[in-house]
Amino acid sequence: MTGSSSTSSRLLDTGGRATYEPALAHNSVIEHPAHRLTVAEPKGLKMADAVKSAAKLREYETVFLVKPDLTDENVDKVKDKLRGIINRDGGKFLRFTIWGKKKTMYPVAKQPRAIYIHAHYLGGSAMVAEVERNMRNFDEVTRFMSKRLADDVNPESHQPQEDLKLAGEDDNKPFGGAEREGFGGFDNDMDDEGGYNG
Repeated sequence: MTGSSSTSSRLLDTGGRATYEPALAHNSVIEHPAHRLTVAEPKGLKMADAVKSAAKLREYETVFLVKPDLTDENVDKVKDKLRGIINRDGGKFLRFTIWGKKKTMYPVAKQPRAIYIHAHYLGGSAMVAEVERNMRNFDEVTRFMSKRLADDVNPESHQPQEDLKLAGEDDNKPFGGAEREGFGGFDNDMDDEGGYNG
């Protein structure tokens, strides 16, 4: 009879002798002369806590480079593809920030410049792997890097924001520091006849 239980009462086995105890609320402690027993929570409460913790997501950012010759429409297509992947897999997309066309430290995909794009989103632990797997397949994307910013983020506390576009470097700037203040160019050193003003 030690294995049977009822909803209104419980039969406890305490080291060789059975003791009849009334039913107790969950997480209560039974004091008995021989043993101190703890009644565990029902499985339903543990599952409810698991669902609550599953609602928490991780916060990520991904910076990626796309080819510099892409038009704004093609950049928007890449953004829409990425936004669709994140939303499809249960994530929450927060914001794109286009940093513009910038010079890279070394040629990337045989190009000295690239368009830098920053993506900020929430997702599960497998989200980054799926995002990066898809980016490898995009012909427009040449490089990418992802970073986890925070764990256990409540998605309700982060609202999506409007995409932001920043001005990149000006393509028409002269090279070699000619944009410095006080630099008048090479013509200032010459007089009207082509001689040197010393």
